[in-house]
Order: sequence, then structure tokens, then C-alpha cells
Amino acid sequence: TAAIGLFDNKPAKTGVLGVGTGANIAWMLAYADKRITACCNIFAAGWDVYKDKFKYGSNDLNEISEERERWLAGLSAETYAKYINIPVMLLTASNNKYTHIERAYDTMARIPDARNSFICIAPNSDGYICHYGNIRLFFEKYLLDKDITMPQKAQLGIENTENTVALKVECGNMDDV
Repeated sequence: TAAIGLFDNKPAKTGVLGVGTGANIAWMLAYADKRITACCNIFAAGWDVYKDKFKYGSNDLNEISEERERWLAGLSAETYAKYINIPVMLLTASNNKYTHIERAYDTMARIPDARNSFICIAPNSDGYICHYGNIRLFFEKYLLDKDITMPQKAQLGIENTENTVALKVECGNMDDV
């Protein structure tokens, strides 16, 4: 954030974009620096202390003490998400080695006002993201105040009737996009 202070004319709005470890730092900056008004994170949503610990199951590969685990978790990006009150976009891949997909959703769910938070998942693309247009639209909307409609999150539900189970998907404002 020292770079923001170098401007002679301070920008009215400032965005931060981070990739990998830089994205974990961007999560922290989005909380700590009130000059930042929009945050885009690519390939990272915290949970680094749990890299070798599966969310479901008991296949722990890297044992650390409970005290150290708590200390590391307190410094991780997901801890800051619940304090972020600016628009956030997370882009990642379903099989990325830096962010487990279920953990990405866990971090995004911690953001208090989810109306201006977005997650874009590239299926099976590991370290490649093809959503650069989404990044541009996100920053144009939240930094340049352009009238851009961002897609709403799909709402999922399960309907169970007699011998049938159906998945119900509502896509919000898709008619507007």
C-alpha cells in the first residue's frame, strides 16, 4: 500500500489484484487498508495452514501442533474475509494446487455482505485462468462506476417428492446479462 502514497493526485478509488501468495496478501490488504475499494484475488483464498489436511476425511500428511495451527490460522487470508466490506472477486481453477475449491467457497462465505462478491471457477485448468474479461468488468464497475451488471450467484436447491429428487437452479438476473 506504500505505492498508493506515491501518487501526487490520490485516486478516488483504488483496487488491489493479487495472484497466488499475492492474492493472500490482497485479502489482508482489503481488510487493513481503507483506501482500497475493490479487491480481486486469483488462485488463493487462504487456508494455507491446512494445505496437507483434507477438509473431509482423516488423511493428514503434515502434522503440526494445535497451538501452531491456531497461530497460523489467525494470520491466514480466510481470517480477514469476515471483516471485508468492499467488493471482492475470486478467480481460481477447480483443480488448482494453491486453493482447494471447497476452501475457496468457505472463504467467500465469510464475507459479510455477499451482494458484491463474486467467484469464477475455471474447470480443470490448474494454473490457467480465462476470465480476464471478468476482472476488467469488475474493476470498471467498482472503480470507474460504470453501469455494468455482474451475474448473480446461482441459487441451488433440492426438491424431494415421492420417488423423485430434483436439483433446482435459479440464476437470478441472467436475463439482464
